[in-house]
Amino acid sequence: MDFLDFKELLPSHGLFRSNAPELLEHYASAHTFQQQLGRWVRAQKIHQLRRGLYSVNNPAQQPQPFFIAQYLHPGSIISMQSALDYWGLMKSPPQEIISITTDHHERLENHFGVFHFFQTKFHSSTKSIPIELAPGQIVAIAAPEHALLELFYHTPDIRHAIKTKSLNIQRPIDLPKFSSAVMELLETISDETLHRALLLQLGIWRMEEKNGEQVIPDDLETMLEQQMQILEQRVSTDAHASSRKLRSKYP
Repeated sequence: MDFLDFKELLPSHGLFRSNAPELLEHYASAHTFQQQLGRWVRAQKIHQLRRGLYSVNNPAQQPQPFFIAQYLHPGSIISMQSALDYWGLMKSPPQEIISITTDHHERLENHFGVFHFFQTKFHSSTKSIPIELAPGQIVAIAAPEHALLELFYHTPDIRHAIKTKSLNIQRPIDLPKFSSAVMELLETISDETLHRALLLQLGIWRMEEKNGEQVIPDDLETMLEQQMQILEQRVSTDAHASSRKLRSKYP
């Protein structure tokens, strides 16, 4: 098949898979099609993004990077720094396209850039918003509070990172609305470290918004103290249970 005729079979974004039935039906066999794809790759008419996934080398058919990410890992969600940057919460854009997935952790580099996929335990409860970035290119982008949660979850020593402001994030324009969304999110997670990290970040942003006042608002201070008490009680209960078990085993 002539390359111009082949392009007419493709969607407007120019991405396609080598096992697509609507493409294979035009060739004698899958092997024949793979050989043709190899020749077009060498001629730089198409780009291979990963095994079995290609894009047309055509400026008029340039897919959006976020859309490519979800084509690479179907079902993934744009999150963490990439989502925060989309929502205006990063001081500078990340160098990679960052997504979360229930699949394995993976980092891919191809013609369009670097794509980083993090495995997460929150994927099923992550609130995402479908955004059409270009005609026919709809992507799922994590809501800002959920993107922040994912960033905290995957950042070692998160409290230190928050205090030193090394995460490159900036205060939301509508902080009260964002704070309310975070408070609702806190009711759905049980990880105490993430609870305290989110509250600490909100507290710092509140202080910045109030011209540097060094007092965390009462409601946040109260919630933070409650979470610390819950954690202490849980640790104490676990220690007591372990002690009883040990005594019963070795009276």
